[in-house]
Amino acid sequence: DGLTQFFDQHENRLAKIASQQLPAERAVQLLIEAGAQNPRILQSRKLTLWRCVQVSVELGLPISGGAGQMFVLPFKNSRMSRQQGSDVIDAVPVIGYRGYVTLLGRSGLTIKTRLHYDGEAWEWLEGSEQRLTHRPDDSIRDTIIRELADKAAPNDIELRMNQLVLHAYSVATTPSGLTTFEVMSRPELETAETMSPGRTAADSPWRDPLSWPRMVRKTVLSRHAKELPLGDNQQAVRAVEIDSHFDSGGTVDQLGGLLGFEDPEGDTDGE
Repeated sequence: DGLTQFFDQHENRLAKIASQQLPAERAVQLLIEAGAQNPRILQSRKLTLWRCVQVSVELGLPISGGAGQMFVLPFKNSRMSRQQGSDVIDAVPVIGYRGYVTLLGRSGLTIKTRLHYDGEAWEWLEGSEQRLTHRPDDSIRDTIIRELADKAAPNDIELRMNQLVLHAYSVATTPSGLTTFEVMSRPELETAETMSPGRTAADSPWRDPLSWPRMVRKTVLSRHAKELPLGDNQQAVRAVEIDSHFDSGGTVDQLGGLLGFEDPEGDTDGE
């Protein structure tokens, strides 16, 4: 189709930044497969689709239809929609929780993230004697399942569990054995969710009770990554830059450090 031909024409340009982990043609194929699951993706401006594929090949993270290593979130560009008098959709590259685990693993870091639920034993100390102690309690979920009885569908169970989350935290261990942790409180997680682009879209993972835990675990992990020793792992450094760009309110059009092209639909992205 037209989109496949478009990327075929620019394959050499994508090859310039493609990582060893993910060839350009595979990244394009995965984008189209994600679009088959969510047609709004393929309705997005070519410029934004181009940038999503570039991020995918640059970081070596495959695009998936759900909250995997990287996914594409289509949402309405309100400014351009007003200017053109019709809906304009942008595709935004979103690095998933598993994507961050993969990227940080390339630096030799061992990563663990967990959620702290109301009712679980918890101690969190900062300062000269930092300490984090969390004792998970499986009986909380069991109690919810019993209360829901015949209505205990996965979505309903996870929704109730999500409402009990008080903290999300990540623990990272370096190859030398040094361990650090990062904690985010429920209000901090809610603020991050509010600032996430496209969070109100019907297909946003923030609105899916099954995906929400991965989104908050990814949120604390991405903040932790800014403080971790990444060495020469430029892909992880780049992922932090991309997330920081969107967290600060930046748009996909403004995402720097990528190759440009002239879109036959009229969007121009300079070199």
